[in-house]
Amino acid sequence: MLELARIDEIVREVAGTYLDGSVEEVRNELTVDSLGRDALLVTLVLSAKAHDRGKDSMLQTIVGIQSELELAGEERFPIVQTRLVGEADEGVEPES
Repeated sequence: MLELARIDEIVREVAGTYLDGSVEEVRNELTVDSLGRDALLVTLVLSAKAHDRGKDSMLQTIVGIQSELELAGEERFPIVQTRLVGEADEGVEPES
């Protein structure tokens, strides 16, 4: 299994290829999948212009992340989610 720093490099490279200029931040953390197996939670924080890229670019990004991590030897499944810049994280109340 890869270190989170290496996972971050791979995710940034793939996301940059398909979502060029739209990725503001990449977050990776350890989690478990619905079957209780170790997994990765990959969050792509996107700028508003990501919408202009279209669904195909997002699909290519997700498939590319999964493929490149597997090729690098990562065994944990990447659960990829997206957020827009300024959007609150799920379950976290924004500060007022």
